[in-house]
Amino acid sequence: MSHVRESFPILEDALTKEGVAPHKSENGDASAGKIGVTTWAFKDSSGNLVHPTLTPEGKLPVDFQGAGVPKVATSNGEITGALTLTDVCEVALTANKTVGKISVTGACFREAIFYLVHKNDAIETIISSFIVGAGAYTANVNLGEYEVTTGNTGTQKLILKAKNLNKESDFLGSFSCIEFAV
Repeated sequence: MSHVRESFPILEDALTKEGVAPHKSENGDASAGKIGVTTWAFKDSSGNLVHPTLTPEGKLPVDFQGAGVPKVATSNGEITGALTLTDVCEVALTANKTVGKISVTGACFREAIFYLVHKNDAIETIISSFIVGAGAYTANVNLGEYEVTTGNTGTQKLILKAKNLNKESDFLGSFSCIEFAV
């Protein structure tokens, strides 16, 4: 389905205060009373349009507070396979944080099971698990909106573990997540 679209009147005729479509007055023409100014505007929490101000260096100030801290772990090469549970990669977490936007990848040329584990001090909790094998040597798992809250004390980690199911073969793995303030 289509619908009629009209030009957004971003240019203004200085005399009539009426909008002029961009294709009619591209760069503005001060002598004709048409002013063309390119600017960015954002809505604040009240819905008002506000224009950003630049720093003295001419840069746009950006605040990432609350955006979270990205954490990434990778096996940095093949980890020797085993018929027992083996750590593939891990990342240290900060106490009293929420961890979300978790994405995991695991690979092995033989049947293997991977576990993403949250280590809260001495307690390990399986967050997710997946199996790879013949025809599907790699699996990518995105945990969507699932979040984990880290504990107050002790070692806080996310660990990717794997175990071969019938014959040993090396593991590759990685995961990423974002750590937010609670």
